[in-house]
Amino acid sequence: MPPGVSDDGTNATALAAAHQDALAGQSYTVSLDTDLDSAAGNRTLHFEAQTNAAGDRVVLSQRSAGGGQSMSLDVFAANGTAAVRQTAGNRSTVSTGLEQSQTPANRLRSGAGADVHRLVAIANFTPTGVRTVDGEPLVVLEADGDDVAGTFAESNVSSFNGTVLVDEQGLVHSLSIDVRGSQGSALDSASFSLSYSDVGETTVKRPSWVEQAEEANATQS
Repeated sequence: MPPGVSDDGTNATALAAAHQDALAGQSYTVSLDTDLDSAAGNRTLHFEAQTNAAGDRVVLSQRSAGGGQSMSLDVFAANGTAAVRQTAGNRSTVSTGLEQSQTPANRLRSGAGADVHRLVAIANFTPTGVRTVDGEPLVVLEADGDDVAGTFAESNVSSFNGTVLVDEQGLVHSLSIDVRGSQGSALDSASFSLSYSDVGETTVKRPSWVEQAEEANATQS
């Protein structure tokens, strides 16, 4: 069994720590999608990032929408410096020559375990079998409405379905959660999808927008 996993359920803290350790010294790609529907409207967030093994070369993008507004954030960091592009509506600004420590790229690797903990702690996931993905056996953890233990425990939840695919070392390959609120509750629905892929095989490429920004700055100077 993966660390923190037993027939009785999953210790989110132990699994998150094992996931963090499994990524140490490895390049990887991470993707997180969040979709929330409530009385306040629909809000979506898409986050994707790639990092090299040392964590000193990172590219990430974040797209959010809600309340009639859309925003995006792009970051490229290498060798301690970073470029950041921020877009709100039709307005875009680019900053170059920043310190990596002052950007979200600096928190990517340290936050991997926290993301897993936050989502796994929502319910008590129990092992239900093994699934082979790309030739690798992964333990399947599942949870339903009877297992809700965290964020939605006090909400009026009509349905809950969660699935985690994790290897024996504790590396979470994918995690998906779908929640439906009962009639009259503040929450209509929520979905979360987290994945870690190309572990040890991710190549971080320099985005074209960085070169364009540097060329524009050189022309203006």
